[in-house]
Amino acid sequence: MNLKYITENIKYLHKQLKIYISLNILDLLLTYIAFTYTKPLGLVELSPIYSYLFSVIGILGGLLLIKILGSIIMILLFNDIYPKNPKLTNIFMTIFNIIYILIVINNTYINTR
Repeated sequence: MNLKYITENIKYLHKQLKIYISLNILDLLLTYIAFTYTKPLGLVELSPIYSYLFSVIGILGGLLLIKILGSIIMILLFNDIYPKNPKLTNIFMTIFNIIYILIVINNTYINTR
């Protein structure tokens, strides 16, 4: 592996991380709006873990905790994977970003109906 290859992959990964963080923030805001500010839609969190967190520390606290823990897990995974295979790391980030784009689109749809 040469230095140019590593540098190009790091630049691409940084772009992917910025997109991932932006999508996570959008997801957090839209989910918070869906549960608090929009007209009562009868929304219920289906995950028992999330429901428990929301009942214990509130919706915003639960969402923040979930996002922080998810980001820590992703950072730990990529610290292990990236040095061994930067291209695979970029593929994973692309997949995660596509999933989050779909989640944000779904949340936007829910908030506008």
